[in-house]
Amino acid sequence: MALVKTSTLIFDAITVSGNSYSDESASVVDLTDAVDFAVGYRLTFDAASTSAGVSIYMYSDPSASDAEYDAGTYDIPADKCDIDGSGTNRGHTVASTYRMDHSGKYVKFKVRNHDAVSITNMSVWAIVQKP
Repeated sequence: MALVKTSTLIFDAITVSGNSYSDESASVVDLTDAVDFAVGYRLTFDAASTSAGVSIYMYSDPSASDAEYDAGTYDIPADKCDIDGSGTNRGHTVASTYRMDHSGKYVKFKVRNHDAVSITNMSVWAIVQKP
């Protein structure tokens, strides 16, 4: 049995202001048959960024039946990817992938900028591996 990885663009070159969240992702990622799951990301840190960094939060539908659920203000993320904005990342574009929990059926995302300065060109992809 061959495994197939598909990539879906979640956020496309967005800007997230300092100390704020992005909007909730418009698309829902269906992990029904997933055997593995990761997010890929690319973003540009401001030259004045600090170690506060950025987090990609993944929210899961608690009922596992509603693809149209909303990630509420006080919902607890099912998983998160933290990205450091200090050191050699400061003022540069960084890109990588991060393996995430794939136990949820439907997941959505928000990006949280913990820093006082904006991040730009933030793109996030869902990378789902299925049989």
